Amino acid sequence: MLVTLPALAPDVVNAAATPRILDFLVRMRARPAVRAALAHSRTGRPEEAFVPGPEASRWG
Repeated sequence: MLVTLPALAPDVVNAAATPRILDFLVRMRARPAVRAALAHSRTGRPEEAFVPGPEASRWG
Protein backbone atom coordinates (compact mmCIF):
# COMPACT_ATOMS: atom_id res chain seq x y z
CA MET A 1 0.00 0.00 0.00
CA LEU A 2 2.94 2.34 0.51
CA VAL A 3 3.90 2.20 -3.14
CA THR A 4 0.98 4.45 -4.08
CA LEU A 5 1.66 7.13 -1.47
CA PRO A 6 4.24 9.18 -3.41
CA ALA A 7 1.76 9.57 -6.28
CA LEU A 8 -1.30 10.08 -4.09
CA ALA A 9 0.27 12.51 -1.63
CA PRO A 10 3.46 13.98 -3.12
CA ASP A 11 3.28 16.94 -0.76
CA VAL A 12 3.49 14.53 2.19
CA VAL A 13 5.63 11.66 0.86
CA ASN A 14 8.71 12.99 -0.90
CA ALA A 15 12.50 12.81 -0.74
CA ALA A 16 12.78 15.88 1.47
CA ALA A 17 10.09 14.94 3.99
CA THR A 18 10.18 11.15 4.05
CA PRO A 19 13.48 9.81 2.70
CA ARG A 20 13.25 6.63 4.78
CA ILE A 21 9.89 5.68 3.30
CA LEU A 22 11.18 6.18 -0.22
CA ASP A 23 14.33 4.21 0.59
CA PHE A 24 12.19 1.39 1.96
CA LEU A 25 10.15 1.32 -1.26
CA VAL A 26 13.31 1.11 -3.37
CA ARG A 27 14.64 -1.77 -1.25
CA MET A 28 11.32 -3.63 -1.37
CA ARG A 29 11.03 -3.32 -5.15
CA ALA A 30 14.54 -4.78 -5.47
CA ARG A 31 13.64 -7.95 -3.55
CA PRO A 32 13.34 -11.01 -5.83
CA ALA A 33 10.02 -12.15 -4.34
CA VAL A 34 8.47 -8.71 -4.74
CA ARG A 35 9.73 -8.43 -8.31
CA ALA A 36 8.27 -11.86 -9.08
CA ALA A 37 4.91 -10.94 -7.56
CA LEU A 38 4.73 -7.62 -9.40
CA ALA A 39 5.57 -9.41 -12.66
CA HIS A 40 2.11 -11.03 -12.47
CA SER A 41 0.47 -7.67 -13.07
CA ARG A 42 -2.09 -7.76 -15.87
CA THR A 43 -1.74 -4.04 -16.57
CA GLY A 44 2.03 -3.75 -16.37
CA ARG A 45 1.53 -1.00 -13.77
CA PRO A 46 0.96 -2.86 -10.49
CA GLU A 47 1.63 0.27 -8.46
CA GLU A 48 -1.58 1.76 -9.87
CA ALA A 49 -3.95 -1.15 -9.32
CA PHE A 50 -4.44 -2.83 -5.97
CA VAL A 51 -7.08 -3.67 -3.42
CA PRO A 52 -6.01 -3.05 0.16
CA GLY A 53 -6.66 -5.69 2.81
CA PRO A 54 -10.00 -7.45 3.15
CA GLU A 55 -11.90 -4.69 1.37
CA ALA A 56 -12.21 -6.61 -1.90
CA SER A 57 -14.44 -9.21 -0.26
CA ARG A 58 -16.67 -6.50 1.17
CA TRP A 59 -17.02 -4.76 -2.18
CA GLY A 60 -17.92 -7.94 -4.02
